[in-house]
Amino acid sequence: KLSKTAEAGGTSIEVLNAAGWQVGDEIVLASTDFDPRQAERRTISAISGNTITLDKKLDYMHFGKITFDVDERGEVGLLTRNIKLQASADAEQSFFGGHVMAMGTSKMFVEGVEFNRMGQNLTLARYPIHWHLIGDAKGQYIRNAAIHDTYNRCVTVHGTNFLRVENNVTYNTVGHCFFLEDGIETGNQYIRNLAIQTKCHTSKPCDPTNLAPFGATAGTNFKTTGQDSKDVLIPSDNTVSSFWITNPDNTYRDNVAAGSDATGFWFAFPEHPTGKFEGTEISRATWPRRTKFREFKGNVAHSNFDAFMGDRAPQADGRFAVGGYISLVNPADANSAQVESVVEDFTSYKNRNSGIWARGEMHLYKNLKMADNGIGFTHASGNTGRSLYTSRV
Repeated sequence: KLSKTAEAGGTSIEVLNAAGWQVGDEIVLASTDFDPRQAERRTISAISGNTITLDKKLDYMHFGKITFDVDERGEVGLLTRNIKLQASADAEQSFFGGHVMAMGTSKMFVEGVEFNRMGQNLTLARYPIHWHLIGDAKGQYIRNAAIHDTYNRCVTVHGTNFLRVENNVTYNTVGHCFFLEDGIETGNQYIRNLAIQTKCHTSKPCDPTNLAPFGATAGTNFKTTGQDSKDVLIPSDNTVSSFWITNPDNTYRDNVAAGSDATGFWFAFPEHPTGKFEGTEISRATWPRRTKFREFKGNVAHSNFDAFMGDRAPQADGRFAVGGYISLVNPADANSAQVESVVEDFTSYKNRNSGIWARGEMHLYKNLKMADNGIGFTHASGNTGRSLYTSRV
């Protein structure tokens, strides 16, 4: 993080810890304003302690202070790694990049790797890095990696459990970035990842579906044509999220969604897992929309449209509609007692629409810190019952 505000026109920044960074490394400063496109890429030309000299002036101010106990210090991500996987330069025109996929009995362990010009736009199963139907992936991981300038997602976890996704930086990517694919995936850990500038498309604006009666989309609310687009891989990519979360039985701790065109964190829980698992026995026995969240703690969202979306669940055809979230002691039994799902230590600021939009019952919000959002907190009811609010705003 920045340790002080970096002014527009400046050629140096001060960060909390530049240990291990080197002259010639490429970095990216996250936007700290409402516009995610204020993220800026620079090359380090000199380092003295935690002061970094940049190769050219900054175009924008990047905030670096804690104000009224809300930490709004902008993030700085390191994009350079010793090992680099990349497509040839013509991928910048074709959007046809490389991809890495583990399948079947494969085991994949990735650390300290840079992925550039990866993913094949609008093509299923062609992502920068992809665990595909592995099942139990305990002990496998991607950590300390950089994924940037890609054309189809960031890290895809499909039919894979107990994976660790930790301390990765993404920048300038297309489609849902940290992607849990079908809603069957459980026990995965997403720890301290930083997603900067998540885009709906390679070269045009989003056509989002914002199912809200008010807010920054006045006059276009409930417009769903974006879900019919031929220019996205799945309908919800036109309302893109940095963290697309389809099953609550996973851990999300200390992650940052810093500048999505649409959504930071999206709790997009289907009634049953979809895609490859639709109609299967394991899908019928799995109820994401009734399952308690394993852990969601210490996460931050800023410079998005919606910071946190706890509504709008995907259907079997990939389109989404209003869909609240009520967790039960026994998800398979609709008459089972309700159980709290907890969102803890969440920070949201400088989001163009909402800090939190959620729907459902028995949700506990602890130690929220929210500032400079178009709308702070909106919570709609599910069917019957109550919602619990314990927050500091």
